[in-house]
Amino acid sequence: MNKNRVKGKTKEIEGQVLKGVGRVTGSRKTRVKGALREAEGKMQNALGRAQDAAEGTVRRTRGETVEIVPVRRTVRVRTTRVAAVVKKRNPGRSR
Repeated sequence: MNKNRVKGKTKEIEGQVLKGVGRVTGSRKTRVKGALREAEGKMQNALGRAQDAAEGTVRRTRGETVEIVPVRRTVRVRTTRVAAVVKKRNPGRSR
């Protein structure tokens, strides 16, 4: 976890608090400031996640870290669809 992720999450929470205060007080300006702060935090958090992913990729390519990934077995199941045809009888006709 890098600094951008921590700062981003902090701004996101600050924004949620500001929006809540704006709702309670009825201040549209505070709600908008809160929404902007929250959006800014989400963007900074996303940047941090991207940086972490890139750093992890570089480490894996250099061989600095080893990750154990569970192997999933794929099981294919053949399903058969059965279509039922129902004939409606016309009550006006007699047989």
